[in-house]
Amino acid sequence: ERGCYSDKLARGIHQSSSRGRENKPMISVDCFYHNEEIDTLSELFSKSDSGTIFLENIDCLSRVNQEKLIEFLNHDGTA
Repeated sequence: ERGCYSDKLARGIHQSSSRGRENKPMISVDCFYHNEEIDTLSELFSKSDSGTIFLENIDCLSRVNQEKLIEFLNHDGTA
């Protein structure tokens, strides 16, 4: 739900994980504001440097963009 501190919770989980302890980056993306930019996700994932990507408000993505994201994730970022 929007405004429920999910970003802070995700950041806490990241910081306590092995990625956080290794100072890997955490990138937060609010899908509410980036619905039309789904094609740039491959670039975003490549910039994550094996860190964490937190996709907030993923339900705000159109069905087409949700399908693109699922396909991308299912192909290890090679779609």
